[in-house]
Amino acid sequence: MILATTYFVIYSVEDLDFNERRKQNAETVAQKIIKIYEINPKKINTLEKSIKRKNANFLSLKRQLGLERPIKITNDDELIFQFRPKGLQKGNNTSFEVVSDNGNTYTVTILLKATPRFFLTAIERLKTVQFILMLIASALVSLILSWSIIRPLKKLGKISRNYANSDMSLSIGEDLLFRGDEIGDLSRDFNFMIKEVEKNIQSQTRLMHDVSHELRAPLARIQAAVGLIDQKNTNEVRLVGQMNRECERIDQLIQSILEFSRIDKKDYKLSRIDMSETIRNQLENLKLEFPNKKTEYFETENMPIFIDGYEELVESAIENILRNACKYTPENTPIDIHLHQRKDSIEISIRDYGPGVLSYEKEKLLQPFFRSGNKMHTDGFGLGLSIVQKAMAQHRGELTLNNHPKGGLIVVLRFNKGADK
Repeated sequence: MILATTYFVIYSVEDLDFNERRKQNAETVAQKIIKIYEINPKKINTLEKSIKRKNANFLSLKRQLGLERPIKITNDDELIFQFRPKGLQKGNNTSFEVVSDNGNTYTVTILLKATPRFFLTAIERLKTVQFILMLIASALVSLILSWSIIRPLKKLGKISRNYANSDMSLSIGEDLLFRGDEIGDLSRDFNFMIKEVEKNIQSQTRLMHDVSHELRAPLARIQAAVGLIDQKNTNEVRLVGQMNRECERIDQLIQSILEFSRIDKKDYKLSRIDMSETIRNQLENLKLEFPNKKTEYFETENMPIFIDGYEELVESAIENILRNACKYTPENTPIDIHLHQRKDSIEISIRDYGPGVLSYEKEKLLQPFFRSGNKMHTDGFGLGLSIVQKAMAQHRGELTLNNHPKGGLIVVLRFNKGADK
């Protein structure tokens, strides 16, 4: 870039300077010839004959007049003088006017050629101290800029290649993360990506571990039952029933895993949802599974409350929370459900009267397969709240868990009106 700029600047200046000097020289030659013509026109004929014949007077006349390049002088289309006319027929000509000492105007035509010996002239100019210093300074600045840009990019490239090969030993240093330029932005984005990927990898690893544990427990019980049947020393009907229950549990686990994994990928249909009707339908379905559980439903509005969302996900979220509440609420104790329409949101709060959760377990409850107290052999698989969280994320809503001051856990689903889809 530096060399190209230097070439362009020198060439432009050199070209203009060269053509201007050629024009000035031609004007000087023309003035001499015009002066001879106005004193004695016949002398011009003698001058032209000497030039054509190239006799003894030719060299002295050429030096005296400065004749070197093609030139033609006219006065009102009358040819006064010409030198090397064939050169004017081929090249790039230019014409200008010259006024003699007597006030007469003549037209002078000369040939403009390409600027000669540009590179030699440029090299001569490059020999000057100013030009050398300018090039050295420009080269140093370019090297520093290139080094400051290429070095961190190469470092990021090396980290990305190592990361692609599962080598996570290298990390992005603070010198890149705290830069205030675009490379700093790129480094921070890259670091965020690495952390998110690592978080997903850890989540997948934990998920596989928990799934294998959940599957291994019922399979072990089935194997034990099969072993007892082989011995034929116990109640085969009871063992077969237990085997069927364990198979149903495995089937439910697989269904829960599938539901959890497809929430982010399935193309759900957007619809207008009547929240009050949806809650009432889920309460009716709940009675079939938990006929002895009492529920109390409250609405703050006497008119229907609607949201634009995915009905299947909303129903799944409400169902999972109600099922959890039924599992932890003591007998003859109601489950409270409230539907609130607020200024900026619509909220569903579901409160059970169980033992609540420990404060440090609140966030962990949203992790797949985690259950309060880490009880791995209770009913359910610890996927309910994880499914609810994903369903709320699809609606850009919020899920909050809090212990009620009077006991129990209260779960709130908040659908922001500004985020309705």
